[in-house]
Amino acid sequence: MDADKTLMMERLVRIDRQVLAGQLARDTAHEVNNALGLILGYVQLLLRDKNEGAQLRQDLGIIEKHARLCKSLLSASARFSPGVPAERNAWHLHELLEKILALLEHSMERSAIVAEKDWDPRVPFMDLDGEGMGQVFLNLLMNAVQAMGSHGSVRITTEYDRGEHKVLVRIGDDGCGMNPEEQSRIFDLFFTSKEGEGTGLGLSVSRHIVEKHGGRILVDSLPGRGSTFTVLLPVNSGEKQKGPS
Repeated sequence: MDADKTLMMERLVRIDRQVLAGQLARDTAHEVNNALGLILGYVQLLLRDKNEGAQLRQDLGIIEKHARLCKSLLSASARFSPGVPAERNAWHLHELLEKILALLEHSMERSAIVAEKDWDPRVPFMDLDGEGMGQVFLNLLMNAVQAMGSHGSVRITTEYDRGEHKVLVRIGDDGCGMNPEEQSRIFDLFFTSKEGEGTGLGLSVSRHIVEKHGGRILVDSLPGRGSTFTVLLPVNSGEKQKGPS
């Protein structure tokens, strides 16, 4: 009976945390969206100036692209609230991963970090919340890059398990790794192992998005030997469409 009470309390605490995170996400999104709107407005005004040099226009284009990405990610974060339905469309995971990798290309080049890709050609199209899953992969890839600092490789692999009717996405790094205590808390709301940095929301939100898809997210790590995150997603009706080889 005590074990049942403990389990019930743990579930209630988790629900409370999700509600709190949802409210925080909505409030934060509102304020940051206002700031991003101003940034985009000034960028667009500068881009209208025909006298701006080619390099400056290119830099402004990069700022605009990332500001728009932030707005879409904030929209995805707001879906953390329980009961908020996610809009799903037919996506191919390889296309989604390539899109996120392209956003990180410049920062990875500056840090001398290489992306090693191994795509399983059997992976089918799937019905996904593209913005939400894009946020998941962006969080995992940014964490991998930050864990290494400079010089290293991020390994991204996909695997289609036809027998289990699911797709696995693994993202591994050569970074600092985590101890057992950190691993046990890494998905807890507001927990962060980055001293003075991070909000502790990224992985908690990522887990919630993956679970909304009926999937799971796991971590395997050793101090000084890097970490590997595995996202397991069930294959759904999107499989009816033929994916690229």
